[in-house]
Amino acid sequence: MMKLILFLVIVAAVVGGVLYVVSGDQRGPIGDPVLSATPVEATATPLVFSDGVYQLTASASRMEWSGSKTLIANYIDRGTVAIASGSAVVEGGAVTKGSVVVDLTTITTTSTGRGSGETMMQKHLKSADFFDVEKYPTAAFTFEKLTPASVSGQLTVSGTLAIKGVTKPVQFLATLTGAGNALTMEATATLDRTQWGLTYASGNFFKNLGDKVIDDLFTVHFVVVGTRR
Repeated sequence: MMKLILFLVIVAAVVGGVLYVVSGDQRGPIGDPVLSATPVEATATPLVFSDGVYQLTASASRMEWSGSKTLIANYIDRGTVAIASGSAVVEGGAVTKGSVVVDLTTITTTSTGRGSGETMMQKHLKSADFFDVEKYPTAAFTFEKLTPASVSGQLTVSGTLAIKGVTKPVQFLATLTGAGNALTMEATATLDRTQWGLTYASGNFFKNLGDKVIDDLFTVHFVVVGTRR
């Protein structure tokens, strides 16, 4: 079947708009920073934004997910999910906090590792085996701290991600661009789905699954765009 992703994230970034391929040396347990898919050059001077609240522009923001099967080489499922709303606060010229809401009812599967079954996987991801979107239609990422990272031009974003009524801490690397009254945040985050109770076909929770084991780790890449209101 499949292994998902999500989150959110923001703004994190959950939080960017490029497709990515999950590889063993790129992923780490939840809480470990994950390098962006595209290296960013260091900025000569810190970005300065106008103080105020920046409202997320949903039509200009996007999120993609990818997941894999543990025992099948190069097996990757990919898809998208819509970012519904969000905001960021700028104080003293710097982004200090914010939040992003992801509409899980919009989960789509654009491709599967086996080359077919996108519609079936999409329905399965929305079911109680995974995100149970009828009961939990949204996921929410709240970030409370952005600090310069060791990677030039990037920030470490720290916050919490709520999925299916479970809230866990998350941390990832993000890039921030723009100036004045507009800003864009892009990030890639790798998450352990079992932290939010998404244990379907996990080799750490079920035995004798053979090649049906779905990796516990999934990746989300998102771009969020905001304008000062």
